[in-house]
Amino acid sequence: MAHPDTVEAAWHKTACVLCENSCGIEMQLDGRRFANIRGDKEHVATRGYT
Repeated sequence: MAHPDTVEAAWHKTACVLCENSCGIEMQLDGRRFANIRGDKEHVATRGYT
C-alpha cells in the first residue's frame, strides 16, 4: 500500500467562467482548496488553452 503523501491527487474536470470563453480546466484539490490547476487538453473547444 502506498504512503498517503506519495499518492497523486485525482484531477477533476471543470470550466473557468471568468470570461466568455469558459476554458476547460482540470484541478487537483487539497481538502477544500485548489492545489493545482491546468488546461484540459481533452476539452473540445479550448484543447488545453487557458
